[in-house]
Amino acid sequence: MLRSITVLCLLLLSGSSFGQLALIWGEIPDEQLGMTTCAIDPDAAAVILADLGTCRQMDDALILVYDYHRRIKILQERAIDELGEIKIYYTHKNDRDQVLRVKAQVIHPNGQVFAIDEDNLFEEKLSKRRSRITIALPNLQVGSVIEYRYSLESKSLQIPPAWYFQHEYPTLHSQFHFRETSNLGYNFFMSPGINEKQGFFSARDIPALKEEAYIGTINDYRKKVQFQLEDYKGGRGYEFEMYPSWEYLEYVLLEAFNFGEQYREPHRVAKAYKEIKGQLEQATSDDEKIEIIYNYVNQGYRWNGIESPLAGQTIGDFIKEREGHSATFNLFIINLLRKAGITAHPVLVGGRSTGAYFKNYPMLVQFDHCIAMVESDDRTLFLDAGNPNRPLGLIHEEYLKGEGWLVDDELPSRWISVESKVESNESFLINVQLDEQGAAKGQLMVQSDGYDALRARNHYQGSSDNSLYWAGYVTDQMGNVQYANMQRQNEQNPAEKLIEKCEITIAQMANNIGDFLYVQPFPFAPYRENPLTAETRKYPVDIPYSFAQKYVMNIQIPPGYEISQLPESTQLILPNEDAKFQYAISAKRGRIQIVNEFSINKRIFSTDEYAALKELFDQQLEKINEQIVLKKL
Repeated sequence: MLRSITVLCLLLLSGSSFGQLALIWGEIPDEQLGMTTCAIDPDAAAVILADLGTCRQMDDALILVYDYHRRIKILQERAIDELGEIKIYYTHKNDRDQVLRVKAQVIHPNGQVFAIDEDNLFEEKLSKRRSRITIALPNLQVGSVIEYRYSLESKSLQIPPAWYFQHEYPTLHSQFHFRETSNLGYNFFMSPGINEKQGFFSARDIPALKEEAYIGTINDYRKKVQFQLEDYKGGRGYEFEMYPSWEYLEYVLLEAFNFGEQYREPHRVAKAYKEIKGQLEQATSDDEKIEIIYNYVNQGYRWNGIESPLAGQTIGDFIKEREGHSATFNLFIINLLRKAGITAHPVLVGGRSTGAYFKNYPMLVQFDHCIAMVESDDRTLFLDAGNPNRPLGLIHEEYLKGEGWLVDDELPSRWISVESKVESNESFLINVQLDEQGAAKGQLMVQSDGYDALRARNHYQGSSDNSLYWAGYVTDQMGNVQYANMQRQNEQNPAEKLIEKCEITIAQMANNIGDFLYVQPFPFAPYRENPLTAETRKYPVDIPYSFAQKYVMNIQIPPGYEISQLPESTQLILPNEDAKFQYAISAKRGRIQIVNEFSINKRIFSTDEYAALKELFDQQLEKINEQIVLKKL
């Protein structure tokens, strides 16, 4: 549960002091230097010996300072590659964060110390918002202890970074000390099994939690403590918005110059509306009007690369400059739709990678973007402009989080379900003639829509060599695959299926061994291994959108050969057809046809459903890897 904490402000001690456990730089106990296995996880490749942190306020400034100190023991060879670099992420935009006093060293079991100098520290900007510092760690070996520490100064006060007790390796001791001052009050929420006393949060012998495929963010499932600013008593001339309730946040947004005013005042879009007024007057339905308005904005304006839940400029400036923040696109669309007589509202959404929403306390900073919700002909549609390759109804994949906060002018604002209503499909049709050496020549046609087509169109838009997007699906055993006479239909029309055709030459579709040809009939495979690797799952499978894949392969066998062995047809369908796999194979007059279909039809699979879903992927891969055997006559 959420509750308030009050902690006395303490002076920093020399070294890293954390009450119950203190670390002195470089002093590693002999038993840890000599450790060869982890008692709580004998199979672990590494173990976090100690993970300690503090949070304090910088003197009289409204800046929070985080001091981190961690030690990791390498137990197996594979951890050397996994831990060869330590990465520290922070937000550089508006000078929000600064990383200081980075220090690292490697200690071998014999006590030899390798200090990491500045030449092994690399800083790079990842986006307009985020940066990363990488610590390169040479001289690692089994038995080494990695020790590093750094400080992070942050102006972000409302939601301080969570402290995670659980990581990809088991942790022997994790402790965080949160020091408050009299003018900043925080609520905190902590996972079960965490001890707390006077601002000290600690846990021991925490098992590893490894990230797996199909998850919004693993951080939602780690043992952790999270903080939210509850009140600020003012002073020093600093002001920021505090929202006592969701209703109050709604009021602030509706009246805000960079939100409500930009979509609630029709005069702001009058100039743009004139540009499409003739098309709208000829439209015979609201659906046509929605498509006209969406295409006008999505194709005629350019995203400036900045994600924001608020408008970055006035709608008038947006129309003039034809460029703006992510939210500005959709607030503009809402205003145009309303002027056309269509009901539309803004919906605030956060990214999948940022974790679960804080619903217990109104925090604007947990939202990264604003999309449009449209009500038309007894259906609800979500619009998300800003990428000319994104069709009507498709939401940016990062914001497929399942929910969003609807800001309503008339009814109370509320949490609503947010899911993409557009199907995502890809189908392959391949016709090839196989020769007696195992090579194949023929034609490939790929049809795609939804997110599959979006990714392909984005690839072609940013590609200088005109390389086939689907070439990334080619399995390794095919050898060299060449493409010629490539053609694309509807590349510039995201409302239609993307159709791609080309001639293909496959260097080694079959292995020639004696009188037999062993044919691998899947030169293109969306999965080369099962993304669900764990035997059991501790958290749900979260697939952002439903999809369907169809693969039709027609193989003309070489003259002088006959079919010796074919795989068997099979199928596996989960309850309610939540997911299904169907594999059918047939042969007639020297021609083999394989039809492979695989689809996922719902977003969330519980831990109880995991085993069946994993088996579905396993069967699909097993059939993909089964060979056809041809025998020479």
